[in-house]
Amino acid sequence: MITSTLKLGKQVSLVLWLIDQYTGLGCNEQDVTVYLNGQPEAFQRKAGGYLVFTDLPGGLYQVRVEAANYFSQELEVNLQEIVARGRVVYLSLVPTPNYPFSTTATLLRASIGRGERADITAALLSDACARAKLGRQGAASGAQEVFLVDVAMFSAPGDLYMLRPPGGDQGELCEIDKPGKGEDQYTLRYPLQGDHERGEFLMPVVKTRADERGEIVVAFRNFRQRECLVSLEIQTGDSVKRQELTIPLGQTTLLGNL
Repeated sequence: MITSTLKLGKQVSLVLWLIDQYTGLGCNEQDVTVYLNGQPEAFQRKAGGYLVFTDLPGGLYQVRVEAANYFSQELEVNLQEIVARGRVVYLSLVPTPNYPFSTTATLLRASIGRGERADITAALLSDACARAKLGRQGAASGAQEVFLVDVAMFSAPGDLYMLRPPGGDQGELCEIDKPGKGEDQYTLRYPLQGDHERGEFLMPVVKTRADERGEIVVAFRNFRQRECLVSLEIQTGDSVKRQELTIPLGQTTLLGNL
């Protein structure tokens, strides 16, 4: 829509859609800088988190986005390959510990040593917190579209899920590329690697990292239960720590120094 209605007398080359990982909505943060191949690039801002770049020479670009209250993100974009997508590329922005969360947000906070690189993965385990189920005949290996039923909440591009059987502890991580609305067909970013049966759950997964002070925040979008069992994995270098804990809805859980 943007590429067809933008009337600037210029050729639209790239539409970068910034999505807030926590809310699942377009990010309208005003303090944003975008670097293309290491150089800051001007853009036209549109409502809903869209940044429009025009008259770029065709080719491959290393894109880096820096936005207040979010971790910097990088991705590679080939302008020739995104034409079929309307030149739109989404990027899910991960909140830092300084993000202005509401007082009723469901958060997990912790800290590690200052300057240590830590990657955090939090996966919801309680079946009652599933976001949706596979419908119809399930999904075969190689499928990139899945039909979802019993959808408990909207999904956004970039949302991560563990696709697994009810009561199971093993599954396949997948990323939403083009969400449907309610019970609908949803497109995944990558094809499935395995077969999945009808009724398997889509369990939300959150990935983040520690900031330069060693502070960690994991923000959970509403899981519509009073509490949920969560698997927390913290990787620092070659060391991986795992634990399970119960997270109450609408509160901040403090784990202290890890």
